[in-house]
Amino acid sequence: MLKLLRKENDMESDIRDQLSQLMGDNDVAGFERLYVANPRETEHDAWLVDAAFDGKLEFVDLLLKLGRDPNERSRDSTGLGPICCACDEGHVDVVKRLLEAKVDISVDNIDDNCLFGAICSESLPIAKLLIDAGIDIHKTYEINPTRRKNALLFAEEMGCKDIAELLRARGATLPD
Repeated sequence: MLKLLRKENDMESDIRDQLSQLMGDNDVAGFERLYVANPRETEHDAWLVDAAFDGKLEFVDLLLKLGRDPNERSRDSTGLGPICCACDEGHVDVVKRLLEAKVDISVDNIDDNCLFGAICSESLPIAKLLIDAGIDIHKTYEINPTRRKNALLFAEEMGCKDIAELLRARGATLPD
């Protein structure tokens, strides 16, 4: 029985490795064939997160078409979603597609605030997309008892003057 379980785990690992290789090679058709043929082996990996991080719009489109949740989370310790990854890496087209797929852009905690990712990647177009989609630009986080941070302060700290100007124009103010 243990030998059978090991063989199944090896097969799942082999399929994941093949899918990763196909994504790396930009072989969308090959990826789709293998993905569809192996639903059990593909459901536990955050393929949409990987595609968004790498800016692979064709894979994002495919995975959304195949029913992947636009709010899935990476399986690593960061637990990031595809929108945060795409924003962090400056992939405007991927951000736009995820927003069209109704990805969650709530800002309940600082790690999920994808506007901070847009600031990190110094992407004014992404910041505009997020603001137009309704992200809360006023959300302020308590970093410690004496320090508070919001997107405007972060943009200023990062030297993103254009994003800071946009935030101010949309009514953002520095935290108290």
